[in-house]
Amino acid sequence: MDYYDYFAEAEHEPGEVSMDEFIAEAMRNDLKFKTLAEELHYQRTSRITLKNELLTCYEFLKQQDLLWRYEAYRNGEELPFD
Repeated sequence: MDYYDYFAEAEHEPGEVSMDEFIAEAMRNDLKFKTLAEELHYQRTSRITLKNELLTCYEFLKQQDLLWRYEAYRNGEELPFD
């Protein structure tokens, strides 16, 4: 299962990469790097960007009073019906 199982592949805009495209690229496990330094730079950059995106998602869920639902879903708990 990968990113595109959930989201359609977006058309590429020259010079711009959407967050969805960035996430899809970060989830790939077939990337090859010329040097270890290049790979480490890619991983560090990806980690920072993905961390910030995840924190943004958590903040949105919290503001919408939906964080508890996400946590229950993640923990395999049965969700109450509305």
